[in-house]
Amino acid sequence: MKTIINFFTTLVLIIFLLNINNSNGQYTNDICEVYTNITGLIKTENVVVPQVCFRIVPSLGNAYLSDSITINILGATIGENSQLKVFQGSDFINGDPILVINETLTDALEPITIKNGMVILFLDSVSSDPNTPVGDCLLTVSYASSTEKHLKPSVVGLISVAVAFGVPLFIFSIIKCLIPKSTKKEKANSIKKVFFWISFILGLVFLAMILSRKVGV
Repeated sequence: MKTIINFFTTLVLIIFLLNINNSNGQYTNDICEVYTNITGLIKTENVVVPQVCFRIVPSLGNAYLSDSITINILGATIGENSQLKVFQGSDFINGDPILVINETLTDALEPITIKNGMVILFLDSVSSDPNTPVGDCLLTVSYASSTEKHLKPSVVGLISVAVAFGVPLFIFSIIKCLIPKSTKKEKANSIKKVFFWISFILGLVFLAMILSRKVGV
């Protein structure tokens, strides 16, 4: 029993440390130029594609993402064999863009509101062939973030794990104090095991409720 408790405690601690490290350093080696202000302007001149990107992730605290970001594409000169992709969220490698612009804009587009807390603007070549000639691109984009925020998925995961494993550990430690000292050792151990597994099951129920967003965090 002690081995199980020690394992769960160590697991929660490791996840906590990994989450803190990820929150503080996840953009350190980012290939994108990162914009963290609540509002801002992205303006480029003669950008040579492929693979130039800008990440908009307003800073509302290490554990939080903005509820919404509104971007305004005020102007875009898209060079030969080039394109501008707009992604919602962080995955611009495997994700699908919500907007693709393959030609020069003469007028500003309607504002776009993103609900994921992060936007990526990606200037890239239309061809996967590195020998394909590409033209220069110019881009002018303004953005504004709401101050309403929500927890990052990694933090929600940490809270879920802490609840799922913390509840049985807490209840188990309380039960040990409530069992009378006069109780026989075998009976005391049986009581401890019963309450441990009951509390463990309750912890898993809490975990499922949090992950299914039935419980707000």
